[in-house]
Amino acid sequence: MTAMTDILAAAAIKEAVEEFTAADSFNYKKFFELLGLKNKSKAVLKKVYNILDTDQSGFLKEVELGHMMKGFSPEGRSLTEKEIKDMLADGDKNGEGKISLDEFITMVSES
Repeated sequence: MTAMTDILAAAAIKEAVEEFTAADSFNYKKFFELLGLKNKSKAVLKKVYNILDTDQSGFLKEVELGHMMKGFSPEGRSLTEKEIKDMLADGDKNGEGKISLDEFITMVSES
């Protein structure tokens, strides 16, 4: 199984996770920026997405979004309901209640 540190710099992951330790402080745009995701290829973003998609359903659902930071580092905290709802409101363009790979790529490119 691929680990995030096989794809992204461990130092960038650590910095991004440490930036958002307080509840309701998570900003996915800043998080993705700190990780350096914006400049990554679609192939790399797909690898990241597949790690975050823990049930391999092809979508990031609320429970997986809640564990997004933990997907990058075990030291990451779970996101609050508000943070999850805010990310879904921005990222879920078609209103399905989940984020597809294309929606994730759009979220990263807009960060």
